[in-house]
Amino acid sequence: KEDRESFPPDFPKYSSLDAWQYKTYEELNSSSMSHTGKVSTYPGNGFSQTLYGTKKQSQLMMAELKKNLWIGPGTRVVFIDFTVYNANLNMFCVVRQVFEFPAAGGILADSSYTAMKLIRYTTVEDYVVMGAEIILFVFLIFYVIEEVVEIAALKKEYFKGFFNNVDYVVIIMCFIILGHRAVTYFIIQPTLKDINISSTEFIDFTCLAFWSYFFESLTGCCSFLAWVKIFKYISFNKAMTQLSGTLKRCSGDMVGFLVMFCIIFTAFVQLGYLLFGAQVSDYSSMYNAMFALIRTILGDFDFITLEAANRFFGPVYFLCFVFFVFFVLLNMFLAILSDSFGEVKAEIAAKKNEFEMGDYFKQGYINIIDKMGQRTKQMDIEEAIKRAEDEGYTNMEDIRTYLKMRNFGDVEVEIFFDQHEFKDADIVNINDIDLEENRDTDDEIEAEEGNGNNSTYEADERPRSGKHARRQRADRITSAMSNVSQIEDEELTYIDYDEFNGLTKRVENIEAISGSINKKIDIVLGRLEDMEEDTEKKKDHMSKLMDEFVEGF
Repeated sequence: KEDRESFPPDFPKYSSLDAWQYKTYEELNSSSMSHTGKVSTYPGNGFSQTLYGTKKQSQLMMAELKKNLWIGPGTRVVFIDFTVYNANLNMFCVVRQVFEFPAAGGILADSSYTAMKLIRYTTVEDYVVMGAEIILFVFLIFYVIEEVVEIAALKKEYFKGFFNNVDYVVIIMCFIILGHRAVTYFIIQPTLKDINISSTEFIDFTCLAFWSYFFESLTGCCSFLAWVKIFKYISFNKAMTQLSGTLKRCSGDMVGFLVMFCIIFTAFVQLGYLLFGAQVSDYSSMYNAMFALIRTILGDFDFITLEAANRFFGPVYFLCFVFFVFFVLLNMFLAILSDSFGEVKAEIAAKKNEFEMGDYFKQGYINIIDKMGQRTKQMDIEEAIKRAEDEGYTNMEDIRTYLKMRNFGDVEVEIFFDQHEFKDADIVNINDIDLEENRDTDDEIEAEEGNGNNSTYEADERPRSGKHARRQRADRITSAMSNVSQIEDEELTYIDYDEFNGLTKRVENIEAISGSINKKIDIVLGRLEDMEEDTEKKKDHMSKLMDEFVEGF
């Protein structure tokens, strides 16, 4: 029971009468919060003496308190509270030193130091932070409206999403933190200006220190959840969903494993508490024993102390725990995660990304270039190729429409389709010509040569051999030269410089594209000529064999 009786000495010279009278925290202008020490929890009531003046005066005051048994057999705790301010760092530090007196005797000392910034905005950097806080407040208003609209649309379904819950929790935390900053700036900071530092009155900053530490901790939690929210915005990429997918996949097996782990782990905790609780401080309570075993799993253990406490049960207890928990249960845990990760990875490998981050930034760059009027034909061609690849070259009409929208002519569109094999287009890849088709072509050529049809070739016929192709090309050149001579005879017309540059670029693009096509055509024609020569050789060889066979008869 707490003793509240006053015991003033006769004519105190240095100490005050309040030091010998019991007072509540309200009378002491102190904090109402209780302090939890190593032995017990203590309220803010009691006997108080303010130390002031010089060091000599404080020593005389404490000597008088000691002489008159201010600390006696019934004293259970003594607090020494003071606050210091560092003007260079603009930081307050609230210090509390605690001395507990257990009923069994002795003294247990403890201390706490809480640094806080009560005068928040003094430098340029501080005002930059203020600007960031104002911007944060504006964003919070926007996100509050967005979340309210989403809740109104989804109703109860909104709270079933993990990241939805994280969203509104972060918003609430941010409002609380900004509210604390506003109270500090508009209420606490002006109050500090009224403090008389030369006064002998003690001003208790314990409550401010507690709430300052609380809101700093809340800021840390809010920052952590904000980083976790990044997974919400990168979940469109299949590689980023491996963590959540693995946890979801192994959740069923993990529940069964955790039940088994808790049973075995609790058994070892209680066994360690009962075996070593009276001799080893790490096992002095169930709480301490639990964390001692968790540290053992992580490799932080004191085997020598266990062995010294009990030479038989100490090593046996340690070895059993390491075998069952470390070698068996921990490896089961890793096996569950490994199997689930392998399954999720196999599923993800078969899926297609809903969105590629690189494509997103590339598209943003192309949009900016387009608005600046600096977009080139090469960008349009690359975009068309990407769209074709995404659809497996089955969207020929879509690509044709897109190229027409980008001001490609019909010739340019056909050249584009000639370079890529679309399934909906009648386009043949010249690199994949079948040997059987070549043989059929050779047969047709031989038949026509036998009928004497080698004298004339139409320009629009498909080339049947290398000679035929070269003759067609010569005819086209002759026709083009005649057209040029006709154009020279006509009246010349002038065009704008910009239009001329545009036509020049288009011609250059056509030449670049047609160059690769000509190379492929030359390759095919070369192959046809080689096959024609091989066929002639085979014919000669067969005729010789037949002649020898006839001569033999």
